[in-house]
Amino acid sequence: MAVKLSNNATSTLSAALTASATSLTVQANDAPLFPSPQTGEWFPATLVNTTGAMEIVWVTGRNGATMTIRRGQEGTTAKDFPAGSKIDLRLTVGALLDLPKPKISDVVDLEKSLADKLDTKGGMLSGRLIIPDVDVDKRPIAEKVGDGVGESNLAVRGNGDGPAAMTFHRPGAYAIFFGLDTDNQLKVGGWSAGKISYTLWHAGNFKPDTKFDVSGGTIYGDTRIEGSLSLKYDFYARALSVSEELHAGGGSATFSKDGNIWGSVWSNWGNPNAYAAIENRIESRAIEWANNRVWSMQYRLVSVDVIRQGNTQAPSGACVTGMNINGTGNVAGYYIRYLQVFDPVRGWVGFYNA
Repeated sequence: MAVKLSNNATSTLSAALTASATSLTVQANDAPLFPSPQTGEWFPATLVNTTGAMEIVWVTGRNGATMTIRRGQEGTTAKDFPAGSKIDLRLTVGALLDLPKPKISDVVDLEKSLADKLDTKGGMLSGRLIIPDVDVDKRPIAEKVGDGVGESNLAVRGNGDGPAAMTFHRPGAYAIFFGLDTDNQLKVGGWSAGKISYTLWHAGNFKPDTKFDVSGGTIYGDTRIEGSLSLKYDFYARALSVSEELHAGGGSATFSKDGNIWGSVWSNWGNPNAYAAIENRIESRAIEWANNRVWSMQYRLVSVDVIRQGNTQAPSGACVTGMNINGTGNVAGYYIRYLQVFDPVRGWVGFYNA
């Protein structure tokens, strides 16, 4: 037999029921609340009289408000019930035991079916994931809003403080993140790339027409370089107007198209004509170099010789180092030595050919 059930089926007896009766009648208005068992079907009903005495009956048929019953079921005893006694469809042990039992094959099929399902807490797909077009919001991306309806078929959400990112992973080879970072910029990076991320440039945050091509081009307007500028080749300016200049040192030095330079690099800088300043600078450096050479010069005396009396002048490049006085007090001759100086380039040279 197959049990049939319904919700909230309750009524009272419209006529008294004796302990030997096999049918009962309920209130006509309540009759549709109860099932109508067919051949081989039934439902449990519990009778309660005014004193609280109870009996479980099995209803095997219903015709309108009249029900065919089996008395004293599931360990209860048939009793007399006066009109007005309560009758309810209550779930009983007998009804539970009569519920359809799953077959072993059904359990196996269920396990197989569950094995092919992805847990809502997360998991791994072994195949492709195809998301059909179930988006009822057909507005363009620029017109979508985060109202639930406006989100796309696939949504990647952060926790509010962190990024909203996806992982692209080639196991054993490389892995990287892609998504919306905490500064609200689309970026790619992290993991195998290290602690670095790269911003995806697009028309909203990058304007190619404002960038200078590495192969060369023209810069319009003032350009400021913080730090040094290294030029591999000669640089020049074309079609400079009178007011256009190249500045360095925070503007304290200026290079003009006419070749003049103003600034504080050279001593006495600031002259309208830079050539004089350059000349002064070169001259001062030359004097400094010459003085350094004189300061470090070395001298020596060589080639002792005697000049006879009557010679009143020492030879070129020589100096008198002494005199020879004869017995009469006259100068018999002069002692001379040639003077040499050390030149870092030529070595020791005499003053007569220095």
